[in-house]
Amino acid sequence: ADLGRELDLMGFRILEGYGLTETGGPITINDPAQPGFGTVGRALTEVELQFSSDGEILVRSPKNFLGYWQRPEETAEVLKDGWLHTGDLGFLDSERRLHITGRKKELIKLLNGRSVAPQKIETRARLSRFLEDCIVLGEGRNEVAALVTVKREEVLKFCSERQILFSSFKELVEHPKVL
Repeated sequence: ADLGRELDLMGFRILEGYGLTETGGPITINDPAQPGFGTVGRALTEVELQFSSDGEILVRSPKNFLGYWQRPEETAEVLKDGWLHTGDLGFLDSERRLHITGRKKELIKLLNGRSVAPQKIETRARLSRFLEDCIVLGEGRNEVAALVTVKREEVLKFCSERQILFSSFKELVEHPKVL
């Protein structure tokens, strides 16, 4: 979203959209007059969107494919009652713009039965100026955890600005003000 806004301010109009081979091309696109930065836009004419209980995007459209060539079992998995099950996760905002939040196959299943989309957490964590990388864990656990790699120079700069004293980098990254 931030990159889209920046490019727009520089005169570059970015219009995000969404579609799959199975949908015969695009099914949503942003309006040039009202770009929804960070979304993939509203459904095109003749396209219906619906969501399964776990947030999977379902599409009904006359452009949807009829099935995979000579693969009836796989076709039956994705085409149900006229709806294409995309495998993508998302939601519609109050302006009916579609937000993509992850892939169903990438969901982490916690022991309490709750499903978590790690991609959303990882992407947001990587926006931090202090983190180099982030990997979310939790499959078969009670809670979600993350393995993060810090940007050493940024953390050192942060500590220097706040006069946080430390004797080792391990002590530094465990300091309450740094955490």
